[in-house]
Amino acid sequence: MKVLVFLYPIKEYFDASIGRRTTSEFDYYDSRYLPERLIQIVDRRYRRKGYKIVWIMFSSKENKSKPDCDQLSEFITIDDSDVVAANGVTFSDHCTLKLYPDPANIISCLPVEKDDVSDLVIAGFHMWDCVDKLASYAHDQGFPVKVDQDLTEHYFSRTLVDGKVPFVRRIPAYVEILRSMDEYGQELWLEARQNRPWLEKPGSL
Repeated sequence: MKVLVFLYPIKEYFDASIGRRTTSEFDYYDSRYLPERLIQIVDRRYRRKGYKIVWIMFSSKENKSKPDCDQLSEFITIDDSDVVAANGVTFSDHCTLKLYPDPANIISCLPVEKDDVSDLVIAGFHMWDCVDKLASYAHDQGFPVKVDQDLTEHYFSRTLVDGKVPFVRRIPAYVEILRSMDEYGQELWLEARQNRPWLEKPGSL
């Protein structure tokens, strides 16, 4: 089975990414970020290609084994065939106590055993934090894992700078990214991806 795990599609993270400001008088966000397109990419790249979509939410305060679905962003549509699961940590405890979920607990939410996973894709918030932690753990456990960097918080900055992220990439994302950098920036970009086989990168420049 092919599986996409999306970490924390919650209102707080989406709103922060699109610069949303809400008061009693108005609700504003920069529409150039195209937040509604992200779920379309999930559908085109993964659901339509037979991937099981697993949405990981923070836990409910009343029952940590249950996801707090009240936090779900308005820009996310969950299909009946998708899996929605809790990470074992409340959003409040994560923010105030810096408490991180056990990646083993998240992996246990997969709908099949490890040997039955042919492709595991990690996406969501945030690429260098929770996403990276989960991808590292999955890699150590022997999963064929990769991170779709288009479906992390970097989706929003790339959309604002480069325009619409394509539904399906014909050319790897890093080609455009590296072309926009000077030599020093390219070195830093590659250095950050050393020893991270789950991140897409060229073999050499």
